[in-house]
Amino acid sequence: MPVKIGAEAEHGFDKPIALMKDCHRRIEGFLGVFQTLAALPPGAKLDTGHQESLRKAVHYFESASPRHVADEEQSLFARMRQYPQCDDVLRELERLEDEHCRAQSLHATCHTIGQFWLELGSLPDRQREKFAVVVNDLAALYKTHIELEESRVFPLAESLLSVSEKEEIGQEMADRRGLFATA
Repeated sequence: MPVKIGAEAEHGFDKPIALMKDCHRRIEGFLGVFQTLAALPPGAKLDTGHQESLRKAVHYFESASPRHVADEEQSLFARMRQYPQCDDVLRELERLEDEHCRAQSLHATCHTIGQFWLELGSLPDRQREKFAVVVNDLAALYKTHIELEESRVFPLAESLLSVSEKEEIGQEMADRRGLFATA
């Protein structure tokens, strides 16, 4: 049975910060896939729906997640650092960047175990336990990470950045995806 993955983007590149929030909802959805699979009983075989959900989640974190990180670090955070009003969140931006690195490492482990799981159809107990630990670490990391971005960083960016800066961010996001922005 397929696992519910998450919502499609509600916003376009003309609203880049809102689009980053949409990405957070997808991250939470795909993380939910990992959590559901990690909770399967030992020795459980993946049914077709679980296989498809796992494939999609592994692919998402391998392909889309790095673009989201670049959207934040290269496009959003870099611009915010130019404003003196952001001095009080600079440490938080650094923390968020450190968390991006930590998440990337955890995703690499999920990818490796996920691919192994897809090939075998089931996991040895040690691999399943490791997967569960990594997924729990990711869930804890993302919970505070997303909360900080959405409660402090994104509202500050919305109020500080000019319309043209937001348009530039939207265009950069579209370019990372090989798309044309509709700003």
